[in-house]
Amino acid sequence: MINRELLGKLKDFNLNTYESKIWLALLMKGSATAGNLSEITDVPRSRCYDVLESLEKKGFIVMKVGRPIKYIAVSPIEAIERTKQKLLLDANEKISIVENLKTSDVMNNLNELHNSGFKNIKPEELTSIIKSDKNIKNQISFMIKNADKVFLSTDNINLKNHFNTIKNLLKTSSRKPEIKIISNESSEVPSELSNIVTLKTVPNASNFCVTDKHAALFLTNNSSQNYVLWINSEYSVNTLRDLFETKWATA
Repeated sequence: MINRELLGKLKDFNLNTYESKIWLALLMKGSATAGNLSEITDVPRSRCYDVLESLEKKGFIVMKVGRPIKYIAVSPIEAIERTKQKLLLDANEKISIVENLKTSDVMNNLNELHNSGFKNIKPEELTSIIKSDKNIKNQISFMIKNADKVFLSTDNINLKNHFNTIKNLLKTSSRKPEIKIISNESSEVPSELSNIVTLKTVPNASNFCVTDKHAALFLTNNSSQNYVLWINSEYSVNTLRDLFETKWATA
C-alpha cells in the first residue's frame, strides 16, 4: 500500500503523481515489471511505459537487463542529488538564454518601445506604489546598480536590510557606485562594503533613497508595512538630494 501522505510530498522531487506512485512502488518492491507496477499503483498499463521512460531519463530508476524487463529504483539520496543537478542545469540554461537577450535585436526593439513610451508620460504620472518586501528590495537594487552616486537616508531598523541588499547586488554586478548613508543610530559599515559605503549618524533620519539617475524611493517608517512610494520626478529628486546633503554636511 502506497503511503498517500508521502506521495504528496514527492512533488518536491519534481515528480508528477504517476511518477511518484511508480517510484514509491519500486522502492518498496526492489524491482518489478511494468505490469506489476501497473497493478500495484493503479497507473494504466498504457501509461506505465511512458512514466518509466520519464523516470529513467530523470535518473530515478534503471532498467534491468533480461526478460521480462524489470526496473530498479535508485536510492532516495541519489535521487535528490540527481534532482538538484538537473535543476541547476535547467536554471543555468535559462539564465544563459536570458543573458543573451541583453545583446539581441529583441532587446533593442523593446528598449526603443520603452523610450518612446516614456517620453509620453507626464511628470505628475511618475509616481507609483511598490508593494511587498521582495519588490521593494528589487527596486532598491535597480536604483543602486544603475547609479554612480546613491544617497540613502534610513532608520536603524532598515539599515541591516540595506547592507544585505548592497552585498547581494555586488555579487552580481561589476558596478561600484559611491553610496552615502545617514542613519539615526550609530552603526558600523560591513568590511566588505567599506570601499563604497560611507555612513554618518543623524538624529531622526527620514526614510528615502535618491540616486543621480533621477529616482527617489520613500521608505515607510513602520517596518511592518511593506509598501513604498516611488517618485521619478527631477524636482523631487533634487529637493531630497539637497536635504540629504544638508544633513550630511552637519553630521
